[in-house]
Amino acid sequence: MDLVTFTVIIDDIVYPDGHTCMACLGGGGPQTAFGAKIWADDANNIGIASGIGSDFPCPCKRWLEDMGIDLSGLLMWSSPTLRAWQILELDGLRTQVWRITMGDEVLDMLRPPLSSLPMMYRELVSSGNIFSSNEKEAASLVGPGSPMEMIERIAELGAEVVTLRRGPFGSIVHRSDTRETWEIPAFHAICAPQKSSLQGKNMMEKVVDPTGCGNTFCGAFAMGWWKTRDLLTAGLWGSIAASFMAEYEGVPPPPLSNWRKQAQ
Repeated sequence: MDLVTFTVIIDDIVYPDGHTCMACLGGGGPQTAFGAKIWADDANNIGIASGIGSDFPCPCKRWLEDMGIDLSGLLMWSSPTLRAWQILELDGLRTQVWRITMGDEVLDMLRPPLSSLPMMYRELVSSGNIFSSNEKEAASLVGPGSPMEMIERIAELGAEVVTLRRGPFGSIVHRSDTRETWEIPAFHAICAPQKSSLQGKNMMEKVVDPTGCGNTFCGAFAMGWWKTRDLLTAGLWGSIAASFMAEYEGVPPPPLSNWRKQAQ
């Protein structure tokens, strides 16, 4: 297995104008896998590890199969599939409200104690190379500041590569050893990437639903970094993949070949 993603959620999305999109496939697993699959070779094996219930919608499973994602880690459990309202506001705020009862089985999956993990998994957690967060998450970890100030603080904690996701303002990617830094516009921004610069206007075009764009960026960035070890290439791959996710309610439809062709 070349890349494993985690967590499947069924999203019931409420948009700012009040219309809804029910039973959408969501969660970090499918969204991250989609970003990675766009840039992966056919020989690359990308899978999902998550628990699902007997209520898991057939169209959602079919999407995973059609995208060529390995489902051997998709395990049936006695609890319902994780499901949540995703309430979107005009200012970009998203509120998640769980629609299921949080039993012990669900809580154990979402917040497993470190002591319960096998030693090999604990070692894996401490050997990460890339740290990716949005601005709100970064501020909660290292305190508020400018994007570059937060990136520098994260790098000082030991992250080899830092990606700071900034929604409609794109992302900033940083390599600690060389201090190489790029601002990557959102794909809808009509401008070139600016090296070590935080300036430039972003123009939103066809943004339908931003849900999952950050996860999609992460999957594509990880694949780009693994295949090329080039910071700018990985950042651009992430931005392009995220733009595809933004253009659809829920996840973009198959076939995967269409998205690979558009990405080139």
